[in-house]
Amino acid sequence: MPQWQSSSSICTDGAAKGAPKATQIADRWHLLRNLGAALEKVLARHHDSIKRAFSRQEEQPEPEYTPAVPAPVVISHAERIHQARRDRRLARYQEVRKLHTQGWSFASIARMLGMNKKTVAKFAQAEQFPEARPRGDRRRKLTPYLSYLQSRWEAGEHNAARLYRAIHAQGFRGSETTVRAYLSELRDETEPRTGPRRHLRASPSRQQRWQPSVPSSRRATWLILSRQERLSEEKRRQRDIVLEAHPEVNTACLLAQAFAQMIRTRNAKALEPWLEQAIDSGIPELGSFVAGIRRDQSAVFAALTYPWSQGQVEGQILRLKLLKRQSYGQAGFDLLRHRVLARSA
Repeated sequence: MPQWQSSSSICTDGAAKGAPKATQIADRWHLLRNLGAALEKVLARHHDSIKRAFSRQEEQPEPEYTPAVPAPVVISHAERIHQARRDRRLARYQEVRKLHTQGWSFASIARMLGMNKKTVAKFAQAEQFPEARPRGDRRRKLTPYLSYLQSRWEAGEHNAARLYRAIHAQGFRGSETTVRAYLSELRDETEPRTGPRRHLRASPSRQQRWQPSVPSSRRATWLILSRQERLSEEKRRQRDIVLEAHPEVNTACLLAQAFAQMIRTRNAKALEPWLEQAIDSGIPELGSFVAGIRRDQSAVFAALTYPWSQGQVEGQILRLKLLKRQSYGQAGFDLLRHRVLARSA
């Protein structure tokens, strides 16, 4: 575990004297941690440049929107809801067909997917996706009651549940959902919606322009050393702005990413070329990092060669520290020993 301090040198010397034939392997997590500390110092030294880069990004005028030719089709609120329902139903249909071809029974599929057994049988036996009935078919039952609903609506009665109960008493045998859908259309006609409903995202024209915030040096280090495929689009934008802030920052970040990739893939052959590139960069923080690796290069090389790691040892050390701190420093060694051994007994 090369911390590259006096305590680490003592531990390395102690391990060499206690087990001279053993192969010392550096801890890969600590290698990345030390690299992050060096990179954080570089970013802190160039924080003003990073701040100016983010300021320039905010000052850039928002690009004018040029509509495509032909103009995009505007989808109404009701059509978006209908499409979302169809997509969910299609996904269920595909899942049912997949499980049915694997040999699962209708009852088992219904239990797994939380569906009605009849619906599962219908989907499994259908060669093509069975589209839902058009809304007009479902609303045909509502036709005799439209004039009544219209008059009650104009009189101020807008409660869908009460209106449904009223026409149900008159003989309506449709669902309350059909009544609510019709009343929603009446509401849109008499009270046009000026904005999207709360459960729908605002259209791009109404969304605020993205304004990046300046990350701290530690946050920027995390953006650079994280696995890039796991970053969101916004985090990638922030990362790109940091990379373009200053030439030395760009060099340090690219070298740090290359070292992190080397650790994750355990590419021992790339170690020596990387050390030379880090020295040639002239970045003092990376120079100190390389000097620490040179002092224990054999253990670092072993960490990139062998699959073993002292992660288990580090975990036990952290557990010991936790048990000790839980006693607030008042307990003696006997109690600590008892708590450690009680778990493994």
